[in-house]
Amino acid sequence: MNATDTLPITELTPEPEALALLAPPKRRSRWLWIGGGAALALLALSRVIWSGGGSEGQWETAEVGEGALELTVTAVGQLEPITSVEVSSELSGRVLEVLVLANDPVAAGQVLARLDPEPFESAVTQAAASAEASRAAVEQARVTLRAAELHLGRTTRLEARGAATAVEVEDAQVKVDAARATLSSARAQLDQAVAALDRKRQDVEKSVITSPIDGVVIRRQVEPGQTVVSAMQATSLFEVASDLGDLRAEVGVDEADVGRVAAGQSAHFTVSAWPDRVFEARVVTVDLAPDATASVVSYQTELHIDNAARLLRPGMTATAEIDVERLDGVAQVPTEALRFRPEDREPPAGSHLWTLSEGALVPVPITVLGSAGTLTAVDGVAPGSVVVLDQARR
Repeated sequence: MNATDTLPITELTPEPEALALLAPPKRRSRWLWIGGGAALALLALSRVIWSGGGSEGQWETAEVGEGALELTVTAVGQLEPITSVEVSSELSGRVLEVLVLANDPVAAGQVLARLDPEPFESAVTQAAASAEASRAAVEQARVTLRAAELHLGRTTRLEARGAATAVEVEDAQVKVDAARATLSSARAQLDQAVAALDRKRQDVEKSVITSPIDGVVIRRQVEPGQTVVSAMQATSLFEVASDLGDLRAEVGVDEADVGRVAAGQSAHFTVSAWPDRVFEARVVTVDLAPDATASVVSYQTELHIDNAARLLRPGMTATAEIDVERLDGVAQVPTEALRFRPEDREPPAGSHLWTLSEGALVPVPITVLGSAGTLTAVDGVAPGSVVVLDQARR
């Protein structure tokens, strides 16, 4: 083929697919943007259609249910051991040794710590010497009394023979009385010395600190070498709790609810350490006097808890629900329905709900039977009815 020869026009025309690939990119982006805008418009249209133009679409509603409702009272408090004892020292002295750690199980009478016994043993020796001296004084007073009595007898016989005067007899009698008084005083001093000796011996025994109950050491507040000073009051060294397989919770019940709480009722509670678990409990006592430490009027209520799994610990905060009543076959509505108030309507007096009649809000008077959190039992509205919860959000 010569250089001047030309190809047919049909052979130089690109294929349609090639033309599509050679199309300017801006034109392609423009069509994509138009398609996305159409999709958003369709979504907006569907939202308008879902909201509806009728009055029913202006309100959030719920159907009145029917069934059983457990009424509860909420109370908050702390978990505690059933029995907890502060083990203290009545004596002052240096701690010689500590034989237990926190969390150690202990038995009644087990040695927990020892104070240095040397000062107390020295005091026992001194008290024993004082007791011996007092005992000797008693013997001396007894001998003196015996001598005075013999002298009185001789003087009396001499007076009968005319060899002694009445004055001498009286003097001998006075000496006998004085000797008897001295003997009585010596005996009293001996009793005091013996009692002091017993106290000093008890101090030696008290220098050994023992557990008063079977349980576990939940707090240790002393170290070897520490000096214990118990001048004004006993110094606490340990806290020993009874078996933690059983715990109690001291919860405060508000004065508005305390009339419905009584011993024997069941309860359940949660703690932060196990947020997904619910633990069972039982009401044991409800105090008659209000809690003087609370900022509002509340009454301490004791719950007993089975802690056989040892998941719970003293000091944990328990949020309890006490089951105070069960209502069977009652109408139930969401609690928020009782709080609904139309903006342009004056609410009627008393408890009421709002329903819809031909698109208009109509108040319905009710009697509240009890509430269990998100559900409330009511009387005055039929199950299956529709009640208004709130204005629909557009």
